[in-house]
Amino acid sequence: RVLFRSMYDTLAGDLRRAAHAIENRDIEKRCNEVNHALLVLGYLEEWIDHKNSGQFAQDLSIFYRYLRTRMIEAQAKMSAEILKEVIALILKVRGTWQQMESHASSAKDVPTPVQSRTLHNAFASQEDRPASSWSA
Repeated sequence: RVLFRSMYDTLAGDLRRAAHAIENRDIEKRCNEVNHALLVLGYLEEWIDHKNSGQFAQDLSIFYRYLRTRMIEAQAKMSAEILKEVIALILKVRGTWQQMESHASSAKDVPTPVQSRTLHNAFASQEDRPASSWSA
């Protein structure tokens, strides 16, 4: 789980720099930072244990797809605001991972049902957001 937190830190840092680049109209930096963030997100998706993690794996997959969609939308719209929303979600889930670590009663790789619900609640707010109006 420490690895997840550090990957979330990297993801948030990439997106912070991308948002700053948008505000400074630095297209090359924005593209580089968002591209790296998408790469990090891909690594996180590869680590999902779909075989053993049940609903938790599904929820995490949905969350990561949502992040990817919003990052691409931010690129297309050159929106620092969208990136800042994504950063807030990432940091919320990262904080939940950290809380789970501090309250862990065992060293299991798969979250318990209570931990899974806690994480789900951390990123459930993304489901309440309106669907993107951007299309290709």
